[in-house]
Order: sequence, then C-alpha cells, then structure tokens
Amino acid sequence: MRKNFLKNFNFYLKKYGIFRTSIYILSKIGIVFYFRKFNFLEKVLCDDTNGFNNGNSAITKEIKNESDLMSIKDYFDGWYNKKRALKYLKDGHRLYVTSINTIVINYIWIDDQAVDLPYFEGNFILPRHSACLRYTYTIPSQRNKGFMKLSKKTILAELKKEGYQRMLTFVEPKNLISLKVNEKLGFVLYQTCIFIRIIFLKLCVCFNVRNKKKKVFFYSGKKGKEIFNCYSNLL
Repeated sequence: MRKNFLKNFNFYLKKYGIFRTSIYILSKIGIVFYFRKFNFLEKVLCDDTNGFNNGNSAITKEIKNESDLMSIKDYFDGWYNKKRALKYLKDGHRLYVTSINTIVINYIWIDDQAVDLPYFEGNFILPRHSACLRYTYTIPSQRNKGFMKLSKKTILAELKKEGYQRMLTFVEPKNLISLKVNEKLGFVLYQTCIFIRIIFLKLCVCFNVRNKKKKVFFYSGKKGKEIFNCYSNLL
C-alpha cells in the first residue's frame, strides 16, 4: 500500500504540480476536497432554429427505447456504458446520437424534467417548456469537423417543434470549443458558478456576468433551483 501511495504521489507531482498533489494527499487522509467551476448558458428557441440533416451524410436521431440503444455497436458516450445508459433512458432522460453510415460519431443527453447537477451536488425540476443540454461526447476521430454543432442545431429544431421554448446548459470555462459552439448556436452566458466541498461542508458562489454581482450559498445537503436559476433571464 505504501509503495502504491508513493508511486501515485510521484505521478501526481510530475503531472499536476504541487497544488493538485496537495489536494490528492488531503483526499487520501480523509479530508475530501472538491472544486469545480462552470459557465451557465441559456437560449430562447426561436422560429429560425432549423436543422441541417437534409442533404447531409450525418443523421441525428433520438434513441427512444431499449431496442434502439442495443442496436448501437460499441456504445460509449463518454459517461455511461450501455447498461447505465439504458437505466438513464428508463428514468426519463433523452438521448440523441449522430451517425454516418450507421457509425455513431457523437452522443447528446437532454433533460426535460428534472436536472441533476452532480458537479454541484444538487438538482431541480425544470419549468414547463424548458430543457437542459446535458452530457455531450464526440468520438476522437470525428472531432473538430463541425458535427457537434450540426447535431445540437438539429436537436434544438426538434425540441422547438415539440413546443419547448427555452434551453439551458453548463460548460467548464476551459472547454473553449464547447463554449464557442454553444455561443454560435445562440446560447448566452448569464452566470459563472464555483463549487467547493470540504468533507460535508459545501460552498457555491454564483457570479452575474452582466453586473459582477454575486450570491453565496453555504449548505450541507443538496442545493436546487437557486443555483441554476440564480441570474437567469429566462426562468
């Protein structure tokens, strides 16, 4: 055990530096430290939200049941294996995949009822006619080709047809590609939130990007709508 600890320590020190290595040590001795930062974006689904599938070799479709899911060969959405994905579907979450000649190139999860915020250890019920763009994943060989933008655009158009009026999402600030794609699709940044947990004590600070105001939340259980909806213009 000591040998493994030293091996992991040296690995962390070389790869991540002294700060993140210190956090690793604290977690090992029982002081669990967790830090995440996310940008929150929102969009009104307008009449000009149109899909791009027609005339394109990439086809985006919704996976509606177990049969659809099981037909996907070598399923991997970057978050769940096929068994967990099936449970997620049965729980009411929605999955869209984009494929070229039956080969899946990306996966997109949508919530239109309850939104789970695992990064902030909270959840809340979405207002009527609202949906949340959740987990997305593009297989490495198909990245930087514009397929994720195409897929999201098509999904937004379908949700608009179904009567949805608002779309939400959250992205890490360092994920510049995802932020750029969402902004091109009309998503507007409305707040940035920082979450910190030490053992069972939790702190969340939300910053309004328009006027730099902030709200601070201390809690020990789960936090809900007040985080996601802190500075929203739509909810």
